[in-house]
Amino acid sequence: RCVFCATGMSGFERNLSAGEIVSQVLAMERETGVRVGNVVYMGMGEPFLNYDEVVKSIRMLNHPKMKNIGIRRITVSTVGIPEKILEFADEGLDVVLALSLHAPSNFKRDQLVPLNRKYSIEEILNAVKAYQMKTGRRVTVEYVMIRGMNDHPSDAEKLVDILKNLKVFVNLIPINPANRSFRRPSKERLLMFKRILNKKGIEAEIRTEKGTDIEAACGQLRMRKLGLRA
Repeated sequence: RCVFCATGMSGFERNLSAGEIVSQVLAMERETGVRVGNVVYMGMGEPFLNYDEVVKSIRMLNHPKMKNIGIRRITVSTVGIPEKILEFADEGLDVVLALSLHAPSNFKRDQLVPLNRKYSIEEILNAVKAYQMKTGRRVTVEYVMIRGMNDHPSDAEKLVDILKNLKVFVNLIPINPANRSFRRPSKERLLMFKRILNKKGIEAEIRTEKGTDIEAACGQLRMRKLGLRA
């Protein structure tokens, strides 16, 4: 559970089956009347801890006789489980792999992503390198920007250093309100961070936020009981 994410506050109950995952797509289409063209395994749970069902659901969503969603329109995000990244490379699925990194050093990432205490950044990036050598695919790096934690120019320089030998695109995500102890950097700070990455040859963009007004943005999804008056 990433400490800045409200979703993890609810705790773990169980994994979804492949059928339940696909059913979410079907339910969204029924609700909106719009065909789903992109699917992202991100935001609630670690996909690689439910590996078999996730892979099965991807194949179902991509199958011509099922939903026929383009394989490159499917993204799978992970905080980094090296052995599963390596296994995923052998699946032959040209999905977008996203790594939720959030910090350029083990010291800082240990504080934000508890699983980092088991798998170091070095182990994870070595697996990503092997994944890229096997698949030839670029990897998206997700980096939640937190004021005073991981937004210093030295953090940007360190991020460049650890990613320089990989083919990556970096998503800089201003943290959304979920934990009062974390605040987002100023716009100037975000732009400065992005410029450092771009200047050193790392492609990066600041993600456009959606859903903050209803607490449905990245890191905000959770279930809460509402007190209803009679």
